[in-house]
Amino acid sequence: MEKTMKALASGAIVLALALTLTACNGGGQAPVDTAGESVASQTVEAGTPEAVLEDIQADFNDTAQNLYDEQEKMFESVGDSYEDYKENKDQVQNWYNLAVSETEALGERVQENSRVYFQAVIDTVDLTDEKAVEDAIDAYYEAIYEDAYDDYYDAVYEDAFDAAYDQYYDGILSDAIDADYNYSEVSELMSAEYKACADARSDVYEAIADARSAVYEINSDAWSAFYDDEFTMDEIFRESVVDVQADGDSSPEDNGDADDAPKQVENTSGVSADFKATMDEYEAFFNEYADFMNAYSADPSSPELLARYSDMMAQYSEVMAALEGIDEDSLSTDDYAYYTEVMARITAKLAEVGQ
Repeated sequence: MEKTMKALASGAIVLALALTLTACNGGGQAPVDTAGESVASQTVEAGTPEAVLEDIQADFNDTAQNLYDEQEKMFESVGDSYEDYKENKDQVQNWYNLAVSETEALGERVQENSRVYFQAVIDTVDLTDEKAVEDAIDAYYEAIYEDAYDDYYDAVYEDAFDAAYDQYYDGILSDAIDADYNYSEVSELMSAEYKACADARSDVYEAIADARSAVYEINSDAWSAFYDDEFTMDEIFRESVVDVQADGDSSPEDNGDADDAPKQVENTSGVSADFKATMDEYEAFFNEYADFMNAYSADPSSPELLARYSDMMAQYSEVMAALEGIDEDSLSTDDYAYYTEVMARITAKLAEVGQ
């Protein structure tokens, strides 16, 4: 079986880095070919697993195309002059709101349509054929978590928001600063536009990250169901059970000293010492890296942080290359279990970068 933890970690690390380094700055937008309408919120039709995946991917494409089309309409409606922007800037905010809401709705549809996909797998794949089931689980992860969300991220989070930035903050408003307009007024509008763009872009990123996490969880539960020989919809989409007291406190029940409550202790007794030391070193670096990037995001003009930036990026590249060089299939059961624990902690740490 091809393990997918490394793909998850690499994707999350790259997204965390992109969120921190990619401000709401310039770029180009892909061409728009057709007029778009709001994407209907509907479940894809049942069919073969391959057909369902194609329909899910088409939903990603339709959603991105719709946002391109609506953006083109917005550009035309708002106009090209400073006075036009002042009068119609609410339409720009409306597009930002649309980008967020459409991305969130897409994530909800992906979860619904994931059920359709795995039901199709159960209905059409010979569940006694382990290779066929493994291929179906891998196909879901690669088509949705990797390909569809990578393309959507590039199209919307990067290209579409770059186009809005170029049109308004770095275009009309920047030109107005150099023209004979009230400087204070233009400066205030520029600040408001930058914040609106950055806030919406951050919300789109968060919606993508949350949805990808949900896809990864579904994928993980599918593997668990497969290993447990219980490849059913109830097992793949089982609900997490959280013990929460009536007052909302999730601490242990008050039936004794809290210090006497069992504590979850990481069991690493079977992990080889050298491998554990290596993974601990990688985790320590990413903790340092996350702290640095959060500080840099808060104060990107700091001379001290700028002086460390190149070295930190070089270390990042080295550690990433080392992680990608780990042959997961050669790890012992205990080493692989520890590997997944550390990678999960690294992913969680990096998810906080820039927030």
